[in-house]
Amino acid sequence: MASRRHGEIPRYRLYGETDEEREVGFLHVETIRARASLHDWTIRPHRHRDLHQVMAVAAGGGVMDLEGRRLTLTAPMLISTPPVVVHGFAFEPGTEGWVVTLSAEGLAAALAAFGDPGLAGAASHAAQVALCGEEAAETLAAFAAIEREVRFPRAGSRAAILARVSLALVAVARAVEAGPHGGSDAAGAAGAVGTDLANADAALFDRYRRLVEERFRTQPRIGALASELALSEGRLNAVCRRVAGRSAQEVLHARVLLEAKRSLVYTSMTVAEVAYSLGFTDPAYFSRFFARRAGVSPAAYRAAGER
Repeated sequence: MASRRHGEIPRYRLYGETDEEREVGFLHVETIRARASLHDWTIRPHRHRDLHQVMAVAAGGGVMDLEGRRLTLTAPMLISTPPVVVHGFAFEPGTEGWVVTLSAEGLAAALAAFGDPGLAGAASHAAQVALCGEEAAETLAAFAAIEREVRFPRAGSRAAILARVSLALVAVARAVEAGPHGGSDAAGAAGAVGTDLANADAALFDRYRRLVEERFRTQPRIGALASELALSEGRLNAVCRRVAGRSAQEVLHARVLLEAKRSLVYTSMTVAEVAYSLGFTDPAYFSRFFARRAGVSPAAYRAAGER
């Protein structure tokens, strides 16, 4: 497990590795057994800064800690956990299932292609969905197919995985729509129990991250971004520190740095061109900005990426 300061909820990339900025296209798939068995079937409460997880429990169960609430896991079940929501698990030994972890921004882009705002809304909810009947069989088959796509990648494997994750979120959307006492619908879908545990800080931080994604190339002032969100700069900073452990400015700079790294590795732009594309008017200042945060100069980072 990653070390942490007293009282701080750890932020993980997956289950136990320390958190860091992830690529928008990040996607990882593994079985519950493969990871949980390494930790005595117990995953301590944690959160992910910019990752969304969708889990299918096929057999077994246990207990889930979701924002301080203990919820029973009973297979078959679908669990959706958006970024920054605190969650942990105490699985029964031998529990089987799958976990798909992907960047929140990448998932949002995939869902937007369907043109259904209900799916995007479902992705913002932490939810448990009890499965039965045909819905259970279809959902578990979809996750088994996702695992096959990972083990034996072919043309279109990523698209196939995202499409099946989107179908899982359809079940979440219907569960949220039905509410905590929703039952089967006219089409015969299984009864579902949805749990909306998104908190105000998480929602505000998500709005800020989306705004950063739209504006980071223009080097906006934090005060201006806060105003667009109808927040004071102090409130925005407080939210960012509680959720992400960094200031609003640091969140913005992390996104700029990530784009700079991509441009240096995957494009032929000069360092000066990269600087200008990210809103810097002085390439020398950009080089100092990059070196302070990456530990090496832009030229050295590019050279390392080319080896």
